Amino acid sequence: SAPVAAEPVQQAVRVSYADLNLQSAAGVQILDSRIAKAVDSVCVSDNTDKLARVIEMHSCRDAKAAEVAVQRAEVLARALGTGQTVASLR
Repeated sequence: SAPVAAEPVQQAVRVSYADLNLQSAAGVQILDSRIAKAVDSVCVSDNTDKLARVIEMHSCRDAKAAEVAVQRAEVLARALGTGQTVASLR
């Protein structure tokens, strides 16, 4: 019989921005860096084929970045800095 592929584990990563001044370019840059690191931590692959692994990771990063884009825009529009979660990636 054929092996059954395991479903990927859904992982949530929270990105805090309470310490950032989102009205400054520097604050937004730090937020974007934190979001990118969170996306990278969620988008991992254990595929043994190097090319397939790279493709999977890039595809995941693109999808997660699109998911977070609306939340990021809302946070920047409010620019509250109250420690709310900017993104919950799954």
